[in-house]
Amino acid sequence: MRAAPCMLLGLTLTGCLSEGGLSTPDPLPLVPNPPQEEPLLVVDRYVQIAQPMVDVLFVVDNSSSMGDEQAALALNFPLFLAYFQGSGLDYHIAVVATDVQRPQYSGRLRISQGFNYIDESTPNPGSVFSGMTGGLGVITGSDESGRAAAYMALESNADHPDNHGFYRDLAELHVVFVTDTDDNSTQPTRSEFMAWAANLKDSQRDVVFHAIVQRPADTGCGFLRPGFDYLYYASQTGGVNGTICAQDWTPVLDDLGLQSSGLKQEFFLRNLPELDRGLLVQVRRPNPDGNVVTLAFDWCLAGEEVTDPECEVVYTPGRNSITFLEFIADPLAEVLVTYTRAEDFTVREEATGQ
Repeated sequence: MRAAPCMLLGLTLTGCLSEGGLSTPDPLPLVPNPPQEEPLLVVDRYVQIAQPMVDVLFVVDNSSSMGDEQAALALNFPLFLAYFQGSGLDYHIAVVATDVQRPQYSGRLRISQGFNYIDESTPNPGSVFSGMTGGLGVITGSDESGRAAAYMALESNADHPDNHGFYRDLAELHVVFVTDTDDNSTQPTRSEFMAWAANLKDSQRDVVFHAIVQRPADTGCGFLRPGFDYLYYASQTGGVNGTICAQDWTPVLDDLGLQSSGLKQEFFLRNLPELDRGLLVQVRRPNPDGNVVTLAFDWCLAGEEVTDPECEVVYTPGRNSITFLEFIADPLAEVLVTYTRAEDFTVREEATGQ
């Protein structure tokens, strides 16, 4: 007897009953798996700031041991200032003492030749700065309180007439601590001070602390008074840490001028990179004939620049940033960082079992 046709009951069936039982459907065609795709590369693009606003506050120790260091700072100030003059930067530079016990010093900017800060219009700025530092004097029994002095000058005592006009909300702020001992401030506490600094600007990257102090390994000072707190402030904000023990202050003020002049050397990545797959760091800028050229830079991990002579850019994992060691991108130049996102690479490994 011939088998009866299958009856469809409004449903699509994968098989149907026959006299011989359940029929087997035709097999589906085999489709090959799609090829494994490489993780996507991302490109972080930054444009170098053309005319930034920068406020620089020098917090200078005026205790009895600081006479030579104050003189060295004033003598080398023109090197620091050279990064600002003629650059188009909108800058303010001022000085305050670490002494917060005496009312004539406590959080008040030093005034020299009628100026409480130096800007691009100040005549004879080197002479004015020398007067600011020289006017600090050196005082026996001064209790060096750097963070308290900075906080008072910028916050609690900001409305004092001596401080009028220096600080600007929209400007980057760089605070330079110059002292031969550690911070003796009681208020604000160290954690309060760092929290205040982190919330002072719309971006916490716009507040940078620098330390010119004795470092733990320094031997040239003839005494042992490392500035641990000041070094901490600098390390947490990406600032310069230089030695106050050196006879030649040129290197530290050179580094300080580079960082505080507002033209960026450090750029923060938007994602964590997969370092095993490398970074491509490039700068695009016009050459003198107007054509755009692309420069490429060798990179290394923070710490390896000491032993790697080819390293030009340092990647710092804790800050997720790249920092040019010597190069400064011109205003309006493009900085390009190309990399694989760590999260994409991890997802691919999990999916493929590789």
